[in-house]
Amino acid sequence: NGEHHFPFGGVHFNFADGAPVTADEMGRIVDLAGRSVMPPTEQLLLRDSRAALARGQYRRSVVDAGTAMEMSLYEILEEICSTDRSPIADQYLRLASKWTLGKLIENLANVCQLPPGLAPEAVRLRNQVVHKTAYEPTEEEATEWLKLATATAELVSSTAGTLPISKT
Repeated sequence: NGEHHFPFGGVHFNFADGAPVTADEMGRIVDLAGRSVMPPTEQLLLRDSRAALARGQYRRSVVDAGTAMEMSLYEILEEICSTDRSPIADQYLRLASKWTLGKLIENLANVCQLPPGLAPEAVRLRNQVVHKTAYEPTEEEATEWLKLATATAELVSSTAGTLPISKT
């Protein structure tokens, strides 16, 4: 089944989930860990969301993934505005700090290419979970939401400085 458990001092590592790590990636991981470099907060939240999903805590998974998504989207907005350091861009960032997740998605969709499926109406699930009588999402809903949040965070990390900004 692909599971390998390596016990180290009572801690068990399960390498059955996720994509294989290349030798170069492992070297980078070891280098960063050796220098005590912490992953970005949104990556830690995605890790927590995956763990909650695996434990059947779908509500917690959606909340953590949604928080990671919001942080990633705001980082995208900051990147866009950093290309035009002007009073207007600064004012735009100040206004954006008060936007809801749906409003942030709506505005960013007008200026850059977001992951497929990420639209203002996509936040319905997150809003139900956070604001509406503690809605308990299904495993499928939580899985799809985590995929969207992960794609959003990957957009930030894989395109740093080269965000696909539309000219429309």
